[in-house]
Order: sequence, then structure tokens, then C-alpha cells
Amino acid sequence: ALLCSLRFPWVQNYVTQQTVSYLAKELNTEISIESLYVTPFSSIAIRKFSLLDRQGKRMLYADRLEADINLSKLLSNSISISALKLSDAQVKLEIFNDSTNFSFLNRYFNPETKDKNKKKNAMTLNLGKLVFSNNSIDLKDHRYSAKTKGVNFADLSISRFSATLDDIDYDSSSVKAHIIKLTLKEKSGLLIHNLDAHANINTQRMEFTDFALKTNRSHAGDYLLLEYNKFHDFTDFNNKVRISGDLRDAYIDSRDIEYFAPALKSVNFKTAISHAAVAGTVANFKVRNALLKTGQNTILKGDFSVHGLPAIAQTEFTFDLEQLSSSAKDIETIVPQLAHKKSFILPAQLHQLGRLSYKGKLHGYYNNFNIDGIVSTDLGDVQTKSQLNFVNDIQYSGNITSPKFDAGKLLENKVLGHSAFDLDFNGLGTSFDKLQLQVNGALKHATINGYSYASI
Repeated sequence: ALLCSLRFPWVQNYVTQQTVSYLAKELNTEISIESLYVTPFSSIAIRKFSLLDRQGKRMLYADRLEADINLSKLLSNSISISALKLSDAQVKLEIFNDSTNFSFLNRYFNPETKDKNKKKNAMTLNLGKLVFSNNSIDLKDHRYSAKTKGVNFADLSISRFSATLDDIDYDSSSVKAHIIKLTLKEKSGLLIHNLDAHANINTQRMEFTDFALKTNRSHAGDYLLLEYNKFHDFTDFNNKVRISGDLRDAYIDSRDIEYFAPALKSVNFKTAISHAAVAGTVANFKVRNALLKTGQNTILKGDFSVHGLPAIAQTEFTFDLEQLSSSAKDIETIVPQLAHKKSFILPAQLHQLGRLSYKGKLHGYYNNFNIDGIVSTDLGDVQTKSQLNFVNDIQYSGNITSPKFDAGKLLENKVLGHSAFDLDFNGLGTSFDKLQLQVNGALKHATINGYSYASI
């Protein structure tokens, strides 16, 4: 009979005032509600709900809050909410050295079981689903004052936040939920157009399984783990946040990474990832079983590691490749973007090689590296163990062998034809008027002026 009487407005108004008064007294703060509508046994709709923190500042406002609630447990000091919908709300979270402005709520609704002073009549809250629509969230961490470009995790301002959180399980230090269609905009300019994932978040890690993420220019899936010692580590994302991920059918634009690692502004790339396993930090990471595509026709398949980002000049690369396919034209486009240069011009003769396909190892820097593998080109296959240096004029040294290679076309010399060779070399430059080259070894076969010679 008591629950059925809640259908009457005067009863609802009375219950609203009594509930607000009770909770305000219990929580030692101010709570206000413009109106409340109750459907007995099933739901509550609250308009213009406002909650102040213990310092009298508004920490939560909701233009509309709807709850699918089981009121039969209210008299036993238990609130059971199967779904809570928050629309056009404003949440202000402040973090201090040993607490937050929400700590008093958590202590009340989720008291420590070993607390001897725990109130016997304190309410418990069971929450099944959260639905957010067009909300805003401001977070201020008073423990840190340093300003950071990009997303500042100590001073967040989020708008247009909408999402559904289902299968919620939480305690004082962690929360688990199924995130569905999360969208938001952060004041730095970061947009999350969509996030779907099963999330497990605590004070030292964020794990996302079965996830699909779409940001300003990028999209990624399907597993991601972020590990950190404390939340403030995100302000030094490059070095302190450890990333583990299995990426499939992803597309990464470095401008989106820049929101979390502003120092990467000078390093630009766009990469389609068919699959890859990533581990490490932005500054130092390893990639296994990767199949990447970038530029117009560059394909990378294999394992690699990168150490030293975002300072590209000091960044060391190590590749163990099943396949690296590219062209001189693509290399001239990709290197300036990675190295923040206006241009990068290869010798004209290297364009004669056509489509390049490499299998083997690479180690060094973007403009100075060691090669140990096989290069397949339109002019023939070459096996080499050598070093290339593009810092100033091109320098090269090492050993090169080939069973058949069109050296004449490479050097634009009609006298030379196909050759087979095993040569040690050390040189500088590529044009004949400036060429400095020392070669020792054997020409196993050579075509000169149309004549074939063997064992030169």
C-alpha cells in the first residue's frame, strides 16, 4: 500500500523532501531536487538534481536523472538500480593528496567491512547499468600543477560525453564494465567518435578487451592494456605508461598520438595495420608479427623495435623483416615526415631499381643504418651486408653479391649489361663526376658492349 501510494504527486513530493533531507543529513552536505516522479516498483525520474561537496561546491548536477529501481529494498537500507540514466549532467571531480571530493560518498555507500564504527543503517548501492547522454566532466588533480600540452590528465575538461556502461562491478579501487558507444570531446581537441570495449580499470592499469576505438583520424582494435604506477604518469605518457596491445585492422595517424605525447609533433606518419602485437612505451617499444602499410606502396612484415622517440635523430631502429617492400619515390615521401625535414632526395639512379623488396635485418637510425639481407629489385636480386649513411652525401660500405644484376641500367651506362659479382666496396656519392669508390672482389660474369666475360 505504501509503494502504491507513491503514484500520487503529493506523496511523491513528501517522499522527495524526506529522502533529500535524510540523505543530506547522512552525507553532511546539501542536496536539491526540483521534482521527482515515481512509478511504483519500477522507476524514478528526477529533474534538476544538484549535489554539493563538503566544501559547498557543486560536484554533480543532472538536468534529468532516471533510475530503474527496486524500491522494495529501500526500507532495508539497500538501493538496487538496474539502470541509471544521466542526461545533460555536469560532474566535477577534484583529487587531493589522500582523497577526492567524492570520497565521502564512496565511504558511505561502500563502507569498509572491518570498520568497527560503521553505521548499521548505512545504505548499500547495487548498480547494474549506467547510461550517459550529453554530459560534461571536469577533473582537477590538485597534487600536480605542471601544465602539459595535449591531453592533461591532471586537468581534464570533457564535453559531449555519452556512453552506456553495462555489467558494472566496482569497489573502492577498481571498476569493471562493458563500454558501449562511448563518445566525447576533450578540451585539447581529442575526439572519441566511438569506443566499445570490456573494461577493467584500477589504480595501476586499464585493460580493454574486444575493443573498437575511433578517434579524430584513427581507429584501432582489439586488445589494449595500459599500465602505470600512478594516474599522473599519463602526463609523461611517452616514458611512463606501458602499452601492450593486439591490433587488428587498425589505422593510426600520428597526430592522434600527439594528443597523449605532444613531443611527437615533429614525427608524422600514417599507417594501416593489418595485425601487430605491441609492447612498451611510446619512447621504447617492440612490435611483433606486424603487417603494416604506409605511403603509396610500402609494406612491412616482421618484427621491429624502436628506442628513443620522439627525438628522431637519436631514435634507434631494429628490424627483423620477412618483407619490406617500397620504392625510392615512397622513401623520399616517408623519411621527411618521420624526420621533420622539408625534403629527402635519393640519388636518381636508385629510382631505376623500381619496386624494392627486402628480407633480412636492419639496424641503426633513419639516415644511417646497417643492412644484412636480400634485396629484390626490377634490375635483379642482391645479397648484402653493408652500411648506408644519408646524413650528408650518401656513403656506403660493405659486401654485395648477385647472380645477375643490370648494373648498366642502374648507372645509366649503355656499355654495361647484366653482371654476376661478389664485391667489397667503400664509396661516397653516386654521380660519376663526384664518385669516390673503391671496389675489391670478383666479377663472376659481366656483359660489356654486348660481349660476355667470365671470372674477371
